[in-house]
Amino acid sequence: MVLLCGCGLVVVGFDGDGRLRFPARDDEVLPLPTSLHLVSSVTCADGGSSGNCTAEFVVMAADGADRTTTVTRLVEHLRSGRWPLQPEEGVYRGSRETGGILNWTAHRMWLHVDVEPAKVRQPAPPPEAVVLYIDNL
Repeated sequence: MVLLCGCGLVVVGFDGDGRLRFPARDDEVLPLPTSLHLVSSVTCADGGSSGNCTAEFVVMAADGADRTTTVTRLVEHLRSGRWPLQPEEGVYRGSRETGGILNWTAHRMWLHVDVEPAKVRQPAPPPEAVVLYIDNL
């Protein structure tokens, strides 16, 4: 789509559904409470065309707590940050609008309650770590 604006030329891009993509940001998850520790984060671990990206955050308990406790703490933290996470078949899922005056694609977040299914991922996170995903699809 090309818009003429006064004397200048403004180019606005969008993908097939008419919505703009805004990448996931660290501040959608961070800062973590002191009971949680960020092991790693990649803002575009998996992506495709049209600017879609999946961010991955690997989180563990700072005090060595088990995975169940880590998931509970992480979900409470994210819900307090306006992520409406709900449990569905072993996965917490939620989506929220990214805001703004333009028509942005909502961000979706999910994390597995139990150790997630094996992936072709090197190195694999420890079993007590929780991998949190955010995409802009």
